[in-house]
Amino acid sequence: MFKHILQAGLASALIFAGSLAVAAPIAFIPTNDATGTVYTNNANEGWDNHRGIGFTVSATQTLSSVGAWLDLTNTDLHFAVYEISAPQDVFFRGTLLASGGSTVSTSGLEWVDYGVNPLTLNTGTNYLIEFWFNGPSNQSFYFNNQNAAWSQGAYTGLDGTLGDDFYNSTVAAFRVNALAPSGDVPEPASLALIGAGMLALGLRRRRS
Repeated sequence: MFKHILQAGLASALIFAGSLAVAAPIAFIPTNDATGTVYTNNANEGWDNHRGIGFTVSATQTLSSVGAWLDLTNTDLHFAVYEISAPQDVFFRGTLLASGGSTVSTSGLEWVDYGVNPLTLNTGTNYLIEFWFNGPSNQSFYFNNQNAAWSQGAYTGLDGTLGDDFYNSTVAAFRVNALAPSGDVPEPASLALIGAGMLALGLRRRRS
């Protein structure tokens, strides 16, 4: 079921520029577990040690927001975007590109998104998007990808992180709002699906 929610979520927003370049949410979904699992054990499960997703880009991307799929009540949530030293195994955080947070309460599992100043991701550079909070979540969601990296479009080597390394068998649900390369424009039929997805989901978005 979550796969369908994510697929609809991919098309929850469009921003048109004069050149018809498009920004749209991209939810990262591993190829070996596209459905994932919801857990209701009301535990922190490592989020206080920073959970995230690392990747490399094969073509320049411009981010306007980052988000995670969470169920929290009155919880101080934080995020950061870094350049990192390696796309696998143990890594070191380099340049801090964006950060922020807020006190969050959701109605069940929801996308919690934070806007960032237009952020350019350069070809061949390794990046990390991470979120963290103290205390338990109401529910947790993870893809059980068994540390198998995957690619989606310009994002390559995608895999979950915990703390300072990629050594874990799961990855939480993350997404970005990204400006596609020039000329990569959805067809009219896709635009209709985008509107339907927005109405069906009614996803609430939070921005810093």
